[in-house]
Amino acid sequence: MNRITRNVSNADTNRTKVVRLALLGKPGVGKSSIVNQFVFNTFSEESDPSIVEVHEKQAIIDGVPYILEILDTAPDIATTSGIAKQHLQGIDGYMFVYSVVDEKSLLGINEIRSQVRNCIEQRRDYVPHDDIIVPMILVANKCDLKRNENEQYKLRFNSIAHSYDIPIVDTSAKTGYGIKLAFETIVREIHGPKPDQLTQKKTYQQRLSALGHSCHKKCNIM
Repeated sequence: MNRITRNVSNADTNRTKVVRLALLGKPGVGKSSIVNQFVFNTFSEESDPSIVEVHEKQAIIDGVPYILEILDTAPDIATTSGIAKQHLQGIDGYMFVYSVVDEKSLLGINEIRSQVRNCIEQRRDYVPHDDIIVPMILVANKCDLKRNENEQYKLRFNSIAHSYDIPIVDTSAKTGYGIKLAFETIVREIHGPKPDQLTQKKTYQQRLSALGHSCHKKCNIM
């Protein structure tokens, strides 16, 4: 059974926007390392798979102060055993993490996003709506490691990643490369400038497609 630990601040949440984020991905892709690098500026490859951690970090993005509440899921939550719904309540944006040296971790995002979709639809307050955007990005971690240089492999890998049709941010939890940008990107997906009506509908369909939806009017953000 998973334990939940919280590392929270005493910031004034009445004056600062709170953004709740969830990092999801297969075991070993570096979710905990990404969070530790962002929150504590440290790197460690060790993590306790029985713990679901919630961290808070204050950040100013595009001149706006935020409190980022970051859910670091344990491996057995984001695998075939199913995403525990209680850990995903109230999430504003999803960061799907994969390893650039592990094609299976990228392919596994399909399964994880499907379970996210199911969690959304099974919420008690779920109401089908045709203009709700589900903020999410791909985080391509471990960019510091040597990748397969085979051209066909690289083309296939890149094709899979871009087929999700959502922003992709390259990161290295070890060196810190791209970590800040990844969190800034998901916040902009959530609180960025409102697009015009046409762009909004197109973006919604893209997000819906990225969730693997077969229906055009069934998606809601938690």
